[in-house]
Amino acid sequence: MPTKNFIPASQRAVCHNMKRVTLEKVLWALEEMSPEVRVPEEIRLKAKTAVDKMLVAPGLTRANRASLLRIEHMRICRMQQESRARKEKIQEEPLMVRRS
Repeated sequence: MPTKNFIPASQRAVCHNMKRVTLEKVLWALEEMSPEVRVPEEIRLKAKTAVDKMLVAPGLTRANRASLLRIEHMRICRMQQESRARKEKIQEEPLMVRRS
């Protein structure tokens, strides 16, 4: 486990969704390569460009870069999966009609 304490400059800099990701969950997802989520090619290319820019950082080994790519890919896929689930939930909810 990392032993560093990161102190955000502001509470706005804290992403509560990212705090839900644990090392155990990342390990499980990498080992199982699950869940599989397909994304449109346009989104994949934009995400790949962003990740490629991040990986230009010196000192990263090839294995570290591959791990970072997998993690970023999973993050994007999960965001899209959650978005689809929210849309499906909204569609499944019955419409409430108020009578006057």
